[in-house]
Amino acid sequence: MEWAFAAGELLLAKDLRAALEPAARRFRAWEVTGEGAFGSEEGCAALRAMLPSFAFSVSYHGAFRGVDLASPDDAARARDVARLTSQLGLARSLGAHAMVVHPGARIKGVPDAGAYARSLASLRALARAAHGEGIEVRVENMPRGPELAQMPQELAGLARGAGIAACWDVGHERTLGAPPDLAPVAPFAREAHVHDNRGTNDDHGPLTERSAWLVPRLAELRGAERWTVEHRTVAECLASRDAARALLGE
Repeated sequence: MEWAFAAGELLLAKDLRAALEPAARRFRAWEVTGEGAFGSEEGCAALRAMLPSFAFSVSYHGAFRGVDLASPDDAARARDVARLTSQLGLARSLGAHAMVVHPGARIKGVPDAGAYARSLASLRALARAAHGEGIEVRVENMPRGPELAQMPQELAGLARGAGIAACWDVGHERTLGAPPDLAPVAPFAREAHVHDNRGTNDDHGPLTERSAWLVPRLAELRGAERWTVEHRTVAECLASRDAARALLGE
């Protein structure tokens, strides 16, 4: 198992190399967020030229703003699948071995029994494209709200049905209240996303000495290949890694 980082501020960094250097001293793995510059060929070309300067093992998080793999609008859903399919090529060009995606959402306040089936069909299409690129797709659990796959059973069902892997986000889980049994999803969980919150909102706060709640959750996910601290800034990622080491007695 390796520790990785993902920091939203890197999408806007004026000097990306300088912004990455503190992380490179502490992490060997980076999950590139496929939004903004890193969601385009132009931005990824600049990043490809820079990556040899670092020793990162790279994974990729597919676009999620305005993307809904369970949309009831067939044309919109097809465009979103096509967008993520094109990002599989970007991920491969960066040397990434995996891409995390969100499963999509139910229509808020409306009974929508077809959302799961639409998400599954979208994920199957991505899985077929990913196979040709040598990329492993990992579908992620969502925080409290209209999104699919908040609970382990539903996430496991999507992963199993699409023939892909899963990413279990312990911060998202914390917004649901009582911690669910992770046994259904553990065999599919190739990655964990790690961040803290107060149990009400998806805050993506850094870990502190008060984050002991996540220790037993990570113990259940020890079979994952990486644990990714996922925050707004590189400084928060570094602080979380230090806190995690203390909490886990490393």
